[in-house]
Amino acid sequence: MTLPRSRILLALLLTTLTGALLAPAASQADAGNGVSATTAAKKKKVAPRKGGHVRKAWPAKKSRGKRPNKKLAQFLAKQVGPTAVKKRKKLQARTSATGPLLDFLPGASTTGLRLVRSFDVPSDDPAHTRVANLSWTYDSAVAAVALINAGEKAQAEQLLDQLAALQRTDGSIDYAFNVSDGSSLQMFNTGAIAWAGVAAAMYRSTYRSDRYATLAGGTTKWLLDRKTTSGLLAGGPGVTWASTQHNIIAWYLLMLVTDRLPSGVSASTVTSVRNGMATAIKRDLLVNVDSNRMAFNQGQGDAMRPLDVQTLGVLFLAYDGALGHNPSAATQITKVSNYLFSAFPVSGRTINKSSDPLTFNQTYSSLGTFSGFRPYADGGPDVLWAEGTAQVRFMQRVLGMSSSTLDGAINSWNLVSSRVGKGPLGSDRTVTGHDVNEYHVWPTSAAASWTLMGTGGTPATPFSR
Repeated sequence: MTLPRSRILLALLLTTLTGALLAPAASQADAGNGVSATTAAKKKKVAPRKGGHVRKAWPAKKSRGKRPNKKLAQFLAKQVGPTAVKKRKKLQARTSATGPLLDFLPGASTTGLRLVRSFDVPSDDPAHTRVANLSWTYDSAVAAVALINAGEKAQAEQLLDQLAALQRTDGSIDYAFNVSDGSSLQMFNTGAIAWAGVAAAMYRSTYRSDRYATLAGGTTKWLLDRKTTSGLLAGGPGVTWASTQHNIIAWYLLMLVTDRLPSGVSASTVTSVRNGMATAIKRDLLVNVDSNRMAFNQGQGDAMRPLDVQTLGVLFLAYDGALGHNPSAATQITKVSNYLFSAFPVSGRTINKSSDPLTFNQTYSSLGTFSGFRPYADGGPDVLWAEGTAQVRFMQRVLGMSSSTLDGAINSWNLVSSRVGKGPLGSDRTVTGHDVNEYHVWPTSAAASWTLMGTGGTPATPFSR
């Protein structure tokens, strides 16, 4: 299959890293390895932050920029910065009811951060106190990408200004932040950091500006240091596991920076690492399911199969084939697509209220039935995952596939929350006690970002060179 370079560029840029709701980009071993932020901080002193000025955007007071035109962009803009929460004894978050405690450590700032809150949590929800002001770095980065793609420059600059100010001198960015008090989860994740670099690179390509060159360059250098003997990048400092998601988005970032390399990084180094990653991804992470299907595993030695890894993988194969690096790309794309559309669809779903703390939802309901895609082929929570469903629709449009059926499904889903001016709900039911991930019937910024990016016709690209 031969595809225009521009369409694949945007596709790979916009493809997600997340498999989790309360732990985006943690789908391989970030939560499962039991390493808390406190433990990580004790093992090695973290680098200082660079700092910098953040120019506020609408609807902040004394802001610059106009009110966004599209409702989803308005929702994302309103998610930026802190919101009022109930009084709490201690700031903490859990990836699930049985997951490890994640400690948010002070140090970012004593004032509010201009990052996007990952979730719009109803005030009566038992989880409101612990997560209403939390922002995962992935969510702010992908929101910046969506806003750039929607032409909302001031809104994107606000997020990128803040990410650049929070970047550490070694190029890393903390995994998550509390936007109310500036505390952070001081874990350093290859996927989230790669996404921040991609957002900065997209800004450069769109607006022909080096305003965030340091952000892109720092993340690139940090990623190059994660290379393992297999050719894949490790999930972070001091770990040996490698995630498929992380590697594909990092590979894509290395594609973006080849025309404007960071200071001190050679073209030969970037090309060598990037090509080695492409070979390793196909060799170690892509597997045969049966004679007609192939699938991407979650990571090296990890046979779980998330939805977003399949979507990301299809786009990676398409780009790899378009570059002439993979003569088998067309067959592989067909087989992974066959797996995606056979293993992940769900239908006949409703949204019901519940007062049980483990399944709590007293805000949204609908007796209509909905269809979409689940987050895992097997072994994960049985929910309709709005973010992943929007990603599939995006993939269809980029590859020139018909998306009319999914368009209707997504539009019906979005009506449940858009009637009250909110973004798309994250899932059709609340799941808090599962070993894999946690899902809620809340609007989420990632679902809004992906839905925004997939609206309209075939996605246009800002990457013409």
